[in-house]
Formats: sequence, structure tokens, C-alpha cells
Amino acid sequence: MANEVTNILDITFPHEIRDRVEEIVNRINEEGNLHCVYDNVEMTRDWYENNIGAKWARLGDEATVDEESAYINVGSAWHEIAGFVERLNVLTDNQCTIRHQFVDEAPLFAGVRLYEKGEMIHEDVYEDLEEMLESESGKRSEGMTFETEEEKRDWMWDWMWDYVYGLIES
Repeated sequence: MANEVTNILDITFPHEIRDRVEEIVNRINEEGNLHCVYDNVEMTRDWYENNIGAKWARLGDEATVDEESAYINVGSAWHEIAGFVERLNVLTDNQCTIRHQFVDEAPLFAGVRLYEKGEMIHEDVYEDLEEMLESESGKRSEGMTFETEEEKRDWMWDWMWDYVYGLIES
């Protein structure tokens, strides 16, 4: 099975395009997929990789929209959904600010990208987390004692996820 990547899209927009954003979010929720906001969709792996950014993508939680923001949670295979973020920018005439956070389930990689008015203005991508986590966990666990291997593994698991999410939430 492919590693699943969690993609979180936090979108803010001017009030003038709220109806357009709500229409996009409602369509995604009703259809239950991301390709519903594209024209000339081909249900092939190549099309998905070239347009969405991953070989498959599925809606996680129900997408939401309020007065000036929207939230979309998407699981995807092996890669983040950068192509879909580009499509959202096009559909909203580049009037949104989109914060795209993504984390691989292993975690082998993670990152955050910030787009303003269609342009990426910030990017932090951590492509070799395995090596970074191994090094950092050794430093953090130095001097700690654990009663069992299970206790050590539980500490490591909790610490690892806190660390990874701390990287992309800052």
C-alpha cells in the first residue's frame, strides 16, 4: 500500500468571492472527490499525477467554509496535492491566501507552502525526515530511562509526531 499523505488546506479569501469558494467546497463535498473542479478529466493515474499531484486523492473530513475561510483535508498517495492547490488558485482568480500543510504517514517527508494571490510566498519542505528524526530523537532521549522497549517506542512515537507537526505549523 502506498504511503498516505495528509494534506490540510486553510484558505482565506475576500468577502467578494465567498459564494465562489462556497460553491467549490460544496461541489467537492457533494461529489466526494477533487477532480470534480476540473474540465476534461481523465480517470487515469497520469491525469491525477499531472493535475492533482498524486496518483489518487480522497477527501478526509468534510470540507468547510465560513464567512472568510475554508478548510479542506485530503489524503493522497505518496505526494502532496500541489496541482490541486494551483487549480484552487485559478478557480478563485488568485484572490486567496492558501496555507498547504502536508505530512507523509511514515513520516518520510513533510512541508508547508503559503500562497498569496496565486504566488507561492513561503515554502518549507523536509524531504529526508527519517535521518533528521533519528538524529534529533537521539539528542532528545539522551539521559532518559525507559522501563520497557514499549515505553520507549511510545515516547518516540509521540515525540516524533509533535516534532514533525511543530516543523510545519511554525
